[in-house]
Amino acid sequence: QLDSLASGEPSSFLPLLHYVLLRFSRPVMRWLTDLGYELFAKSDLRFIETVYRLTRKELNYRHSLTCKQFLAMGFAERKVLFVIDLLGLCRTKH
Repeated sequence: QLDSLASGEPSSFLPLLHYVLLRFSRPVMRWLTDLGYELFAKSDLRFIETVYRLTRKELNYRHSLTCKQFLAMGFAERKVLFVIDLLGLCRTKH
């Protein structure tokens, strides 16, 4: 799976985002649910749109990639940085 991460394959990054937001911290998951964010059972596009919306609105974070770029091949380094930043923000909220 390292090859797919290195090439920026979106299907490799989506499980990482799911983990960070939904499994890493129960308090963070509850906080997001209490705010009305539904992250389960969404298409990839809707999931990413929701993640971007909540990072902007609730965590005051803007990433340089658009949703469309995140779901495209490439941009591996920026995707990794986004996951790392999001993990740090969630750790702070925890």
